[in-house]
Formats: sequence, structure tokens, C-alpha cells
Amino acid sequence: SNVVLPYPAGATIETTEPGRGWVRCSSSAWRTTAPVRGCGSSCLEVLEAGLPPHLAWRAEGLKGRILERLGRHGEAALAYERGAELALGLERYWLLLDAAAMWLEAGEGERALLALKEAEAAVGEEDPEDAATRHYLLARAHLLLGNPGLALEEIRKALALEEESGHKAYGTPLVEGQALLQLGRYEEAMASFREALARADAGERPHVLHEMGVAALDHGAYPEAEEHLRALVREEGYPYLAQAYADLAEALYRQGRYQEAEAAAREAVARGAVAAGELVLGHVAYDLLHLEEALEHYRKAAESAEEGSREWVGAQEMVVDTLAQLGYRFPEEMVRRGQAVLPYLHPADEWHAALTAYVERAQALLREGKRLN
Repeated sequence: SNVVLPYPAGATIETTEPGRGWVRCSSSAWRTTAPVRGCGSSCLEVLEAGLPPHLAWRAEGLKGRILERLGRHGEAALAYERGAELALGLERYWLLLDAAAMWLEAGEGERALLALKEAEAAVGEEDPEDAATRHYLLARAHLLLGNPGLALEEIRKALALEEESGHKAYGTPLVEGQALLQLGRYEEAMASFREALARADAGERPHVLHEMGVAALDHGAYPEAEEHLRALVREEGYPYLAQAYADLAEALYRQGRYQEAEAAAREAVARGAVAAGELVLGHVAYDLLHLEEALEHYRKAAESAEEGSREWVGAQEMVVDTLAQLGYRFPEEMVRRGQAVLPYLHPADEWHAALTAYVERAQALLREGKRLN
């Protein structure tokens, strides 16, 4: 997950995905004198012209910052690393931290770990605030690589260093909560999230509320999820309100409150979370035995979702299931969708067995030349 990064003064806030924002270290000296707002590809062309050696590391750092703002995270990481090769001491250290943050954004946990190892070797004694940032990034890298135990060790080092420095970022307990969730320690995770919420300012609170809502939803604590998500949808400035409404719709649906769930799901669709919203609308219609309507919603969800995503898998499963309930209508479609989704399911998943049976039955009907309507 992209999460909140402990940061020194002058940090630049970015957000990347629903419920998961991050704040990146911006200690590097060049950052205080090199604003890049509104500066894009044209600035890159100027910087490519080159600078004297004693300025070259600054140019690479500035390139990294521009590439980052353009969303080109892997290229930004490489630019920061080139700058680090030319820089010394703290400037090298800070650029390597920036490179690690960008490798995490690019989903490259191993490369982030390498950059952080180089950063640790670049300086002698670390400032506690900088050390907290480095341990935080290590925790994120381990989470990305599926090592929540190591992530928890690193984030607790970061928390201890924050106590020492006096700078308490809300992102540190947020990541602690994520690590605890992956370890199956829900109650402890929610305590960490509550600490993150207590530390968060007005602009940061929505990210924590979304994290708490999704965690409660996944845990089956639906009333608790509803509480957090209702608080979240009151935050009109939050950039992921569409997904927040979809999550709220699911929390309401799981409680059997179909009318409220439908209203929240339609709001989610209207705001752009089409797949997630349509999926909940399909579930409501299915439970009420409105199978034709459910089929329409599930098809829309499957069409608008990214292949392999949670919404896509769920929608494909339910299209096949609904067609089976409708008397194996459109067996070709059942075979096509079933075969598409089966590789994404673990053989032990109950849906794997159900879909396999549906597909085999539909194939048998096709062999017999039947098209049931």
C-alpha cells in the first residue's frame, strides 16, 4: 500500500490510491530553493543540457522531483540515484531516501531496500527524525514484499525515534496498523489507527478514516466500518470519495440494509467508482431475487473493472452464477467468463469448485447443441 511517510519540515504531500496517501521526505537542500510547480517536461529538456560537476547532483535531484510530479516514479527514482552518486554526505543520504520512496511508489520493494542500505552507509550518526523516516521506508518496503513481521520491527523503531525527536507523524502508527492487520492482529491494528487519527490534521484525517473503514469491513465488523465510512463521506475535499461511498454501500449491504446500500452504491457510481458500485447494486438485486437486474449490474461491473481486480473477479463470478440461476442461459458466456476468472482463484477457494462445475455443465449443454432460454 501507498501510505503516509513521516516527514521533516517542508514536506510535499501527495496521494496515490484510495485511503492510502503518503508524505515524502523533502529535506534535501536543493528542495528549499528549487520550486517546480508548473514545471514539467520542458524543464527536463533544459536540465538535460548539463551543469558543472558541483551542480550536477542538484540537477539530477530536480529532475527526480519533476519526474515524480509527472507520475513517472521509476524514472524519478533513477534520477535521485544518479544525483546520489554525485553528492556527498547528507545530500547523498537524502537523495537515496527520495529514491527509495519512489521505488516504493513504482512497486519495487527490493530496489527500495537497496537504496535504503546505501543511505544508511552514506552517513555516520543519523538525526533521529531522518532515522525515523528511513525505518519507516524500510517498513513500507517489507510490507510491499509481504514481510509484515519485519515491517512491524522497523515501524516500531521509527515510533521510538519519533519519541526521541519529538516529531510525531500520523503515518507511522498508520503503517504499524497495516503491518498488524497483515499479521491478523485486528484489535491492535485498530488501536494503531486510532493513534494515527489522533495525530492527523484536518487534511490527513480522511486517509486514516478510510484505512479504518476498509479494515473493519474486511474483518466483518460492519457497524464499525459504517461508522468510519460515514465520517469519511462527510469529508468533501477527499479525492477518493467515490470509493468511500462504494465501501459504505458494502458495509450497509452486509448488514442487510438494502435501500441504504443501494443509495450509497448509486452515489459511488455517479462519482466514478462504477465497478464497485455496480457490484453492490448487483448483490442487492440478487438477494431480492431480481436476477435479470442483478445480471445487468454484474455485467457492468465486469466491463468497467480492471482484469484481476477484486471487483472484476467478484463480478465475473456472479455473472456466471446468475446465469446458472437463470437456467444456464447463454452457456457460451458462462464458459468464457468462467474460464477467464478461474486462473485468478486459489484451488481451495469455494468459488473455484463452484465455477468449475458451472463451466463443465455449460460445456456439456453446448456439446448437446442446446441453447436454453
